[in-house]
Amino acid sequence: RAALPMDLLAGSTLSLLATPQSDPVAHDHVFHRYLVTQDAPFDRPAFEAALAALPKDLLRLKGWVSLRGEGPMLLQWVAGRWELTPTDSAQGSGTRLVGIGTSRDLPLAELLRGQPAEH
Repeated sequence: RAALPMDLLAGSTLSLLATPQSDPVAHDHVFHRYLVTQDAPFDRPAFEAALAALPKDLLRLKGWVSLRGEGPMLLQWVAGRWELTPTDSAQGSGTRLVGIGTSRDLPLAELLRGQPAEH
């Protein structure tokens, strides 16, 4: 909701944005997109625990989440802060999330399922 404390915004991630780039697609080497799709619903407590444990190299996560026993939820996640809002959106069933981060190989789907990342 754009109400973020300055100490959160002053982290090292923003230093990536301050570097001038002559190539208009150079950001593709710094920022990476992730897509998570899943038909089976998540268990709410496990999903919330997974959201709380996401790594700092994930910058943004947004989309629809299917939670067991609940209708579709809109997820807004930024820098560890998140919000789930009930929605009657006609986006279909299941989970459809898009993430942006700085790690090329972030196993976002596995992390959201509560599976540890392999190194």
